[in-house]
Amino acid sequence: MIGKTLANYEVTDRIGAGGMGEVYCARDTRLGRDVALKVLPQLFSTDRERLARFEREARLLAGLNHPHIATLHGLEHDGGVHFLVMELVDGHDLSERLRRGAVPVREALHIARDVADALGAAHEAGIVHRDLKPANIVVSDEGATKVLDFGLAKALEGNPGDPNLSQSPTITAIAGTAHGVILGTAAYMSPEQARGKPLDRRTDVWSFGCVLFELLTGHTAFPGETVSDTIARILERKPDWNALPSDTPPGVVRLLHRCLEKDAKRRLADIGEARVEIEDTLNGTSMVGSSPSLAARPANAPWRTARLWQAIAAIATLVAAAALTGLLPPIRTSQRAPEPGPVTRLTIEAPPGTRLATYGDYAGPPVISPDGSCVAFVAYNKHFVRTLFVRNLDELKARPLAGTDGATFPFWSSDGKELGYFTDNELRRVAIDGGLPITLCRAENGRGGTWTPNDEIILAPDFQSPLVRIPASGGTPVAITTIDTTRHTTHRWPQILPDGKHIIYLAATHNITTNEASGAYYASLDGGSSRQLVQTSTAPVYGSGHLFYSHNRTLIVRPFHPDSGEFTGEPVALSDQVLVDNTTWRLALSVSETGVLTYIAGGRHISNTGAQIELYSRDGRHVRSAESFFAGFQLSLSPDGTRIVSDYAPPGSNATQRDIWMYDLSRNVRTRLTFHRKPEIYPAWSPDGKLVAYARITALANAGDLRVVDARGGGDRLVAHSDSVQLAPDDWTPDGRFILCSSGIVGTARSNLVAVRVADGKIIPLLESAFTDTGSRVSPDGAWLVYASNPTGNWEIYARRFVDANNAARGLAPGTWQVSTGGGGAAQWDGKGTNIYYLRGDGTMHDVPIRTSANSLQLGVATTLFTCAPYNQSDLSFDVSRDGQTFAVNSFSASQVNTSITVVTNWTRLLTR
Repeated sequence: MIGKTLANYEVTDRIGAGGMGEVYCARDTRLGRDVALKVLPQLFSTDRERLARFEREARLLAGLNHPHIATLHGLEHDGGVHFLVMELVDGHDLSERLRRGAVPVREALHIARDVADALGAAHEAGIVHRDLKPANIVVSDEGATKVLDFGLAKALEGNPGDPNLSQSPTITAIAGTAHGVILGTAAYMSPEQARGKPLDRRTDVWSFGCVLFELLTGHTAFPGETVSDTIARILERKPDWNALPSDTPPGVVRLLHRCLEKDAKRRLADIGEARVEIEDTLNGTSMVGSSPSLAARPANAPWRTARLWQAIAAIATLVAAAALTGLLPPIRTSQRAPEPGPVTRLTIEAPPGTRLATYGDYAGPPVISPDGSCVAFVAYNKHFVRTLFVRNLDELKARPLAGTDGATFPFWSSDGKELGYFTDNELRRVAIDGGLPITLCRAENGRGGTWTPNDEIILAPDFQSPLVRIPASGGTPVAITTIDTTRHTTHRWPQILPDGKHIIYLAATHNITTNEASGAYYASLDGGSSRQLVQTSTAPVYGSGHLFYSHNRTLIVRPFHPDSGEFTGEPVALSDQVLVDNTTWRLALSVSETGVLTYIAGGRHISNTGAQIELYSRDGRHVRSAESFFAGFQLSLSPDGTRIVSDYAPPGSNATQRDIWMYDLSRNVRTRLTFHRKPEIYPAWSPDGKLVAYARITALANAGDLRVVDARGGGDRLVAHSDSVQLAPDDWTPDGRFILCSSGIVGTARSNLVAVRVADGKIIPLLESAFTDTGSRVSPDGAWLVYASNPTGNWEIYARRFVDANNAARGLAPGTWQVSTGGGGAAQWDGKGTNIYYLRGDGTMHDVPIRTSANSLQLGVATTLFTCAPYNQSDLSFDVSRDGQTFAVNSFSASQVNTSITVVTNWTRLLTR
């Protein structure tokens, strides 16, 4: 079978075999992913009635979507071979793990909790597993648990009404299956299953109890030398309860007794109760002894009960002695909470050689740990790479966390020992005291996460998605909110509240400032409805019994009860000016429950004003500012050097309602060139200075139009449209026949280079790679391109030969020259084609002299011209006059650059001032 292709699946390896068929690893050539193929037995495939029933069952199973259940993608057939297409789960099944003996109690309970969670989800959907056993439970190297083969046992039965035990899929392969496998399967049968009686969810409860018992003891609950011996033990004998390890929690022992009741009517009826008991045990809140469902300690382990009481008596004696000697304060029935100490402030500077990444699509505010002792933040290094740092408040220096390059939007675990964070396309976690990051799930454009006390993560995996939940160990995201598209387009920036049962988040449209339904929302994690707390254009932040949000550009704090979701006092405006980022709609602020507040000073809503366009001379002198004109994603200097175009949203306007504006440097006058309700961005001048190309975003996924507008006021027209990519103009070819674009791939953070023919809108690929290629600029003779790319993980500037500028049909010639060293985010040519200029993320402008021939490029030594403070670290934007003497940069002034984090302790005292 290996090497064959079934349908569009290329079989690459054999995983194993069992009573339900052989399992192979295969490559889905259509979707480009690895999957598992479960090839059904030939005898089964020729039984039309059974196959039809199986197809009906498979449709039901395909609807299961749960982080601890392996996904069934579909049922296929090819040339008489019928097979299931399933999620390929990396890791080892529990049967392999159990060969090494018992699993430590806490690890076993974590696995059992996840299995119970999976069973509960299936039972709610009306699906009974019927064949739960260690071989059907896979644990990855990162600790994620997946249950396989849900419902396949029922689907593979013969006549559904035939109670003959031999028809059970656990026995179907007796003739062709190893002796030990049969025993291993029979050992997990419930008594009613062994007798061939009708089954319900209680048979899974029994099998769950068998698996948990084996995890704790290292051997099966009902061992036997033969199938008959095993079944006889199941029907007649009890497990060896004394085999349980001495540190098994009392609640878990009681749970096992309830799961392994031979009378199904007396057995635990709902696997959800098992999950709750295990969670309570793991959290130290088990109510065994008072819970009606898991009431008392079993009477068959009196020695352990006696030992427990001995320990309690010893502790009581020590406490009494300590009180008598004054080591402990006297016990009081009530005590006033201590008054908070004085307000103190300190600043945390960006580490040497870095710049704080506090605003924009790939950054985020600093976050304080739950106990208020440590701050985590993201900073850019000189290579324009983001790295995660942590700084303990009792230490003098911040330290980087290894392996976190590309980090953005960090958030703390509930115990303060780990951080979750996003990369360009993934959610990861990392321990702050060492260890490499662990990938948890895909998140193409993550917009915030929060870590619950139950060791789950709630996140917004995309900028236009509902909130989802996954186990903190990783898994398949499951939606917990639903976006009402008549009111909202995004749910983002969730924060778990102290009770662990409710969250707050921002629900908004992309016209956030004009929509009354946009604002802070409160929701329960049990699937209940959500409700708006307050209208606001920034995500809410909770801490120390208060809710923070912005209103009309003012920072508001208001007493708030997290359990009820109700305000308990009047709003107060804080005088501290906190940076507000309207690119992602959040405050640069974080608050701990212990009264520590961190923020980035600013007070401006930065994204719809951007930074001032500053003009510098080649020798670094500040020439002038484009007064009250702010660039967004891109600026472009006219060929004659007298005008600048940029995507611009005037102060006070909606940040998403950008248009293309022109600034006349000689008259200090702004002129609006485009008038549309959709965002219009990325302008680029034509070579003759008459037209401006730009992108109009027509869909939330950022697909849209490539258009041109007459700079003299003659109107605009469509050049090309795409539903799958965003065409962002970079430059024009010197003859004006083609517009070079960065082609943003929808749903990813990647882009490649294309040329669009102005005459007919034909889109011609220039450079297609596995990396992000952007910002292409063509040389004055039309023979070379420079562009930014990240094949090494760092942004650098590269040059390639442009084979045929007139036709653009043959793209770029082989051979690449790296122009920048030490990082580069944007590049431009001078008017003669003898120099390439590039800008780093650290704000340094560099000049590289070049010589070109037909097929080669000779690069000189790069020199640093000057240093500025570029506004948008994720979209560096500058342009150069043709004589190479004047540089226009979208730049902060020195007073606008955020270089430090402010920390305030006992901040609630500010409310009394």
